[in-house]
Amino acid sequence: MVGVALYSLALLYTLFSADPIIKHMKKCKYCKQRINEKSLRCINCTSWLDGREEYPRYT
Repeated sequence: MVGVALYSLALLYTLFSADPIIKHMKKCKYCKQRINEKSLRCINCTSWLDGREEYPRYT
């Protein structure tokens, strides 16, 4: 009975919440570790994933 109550509570949370319970993951293209899909920077190797490090910056 407790399991049914917890399941229904989790189901209601996912229906009304914008942030999902299960986070979608992707692999960092530099260190290949699993990170959050929405990350802009890897927490393991601290590389930027939005292309900042791909091209040299001329000043």
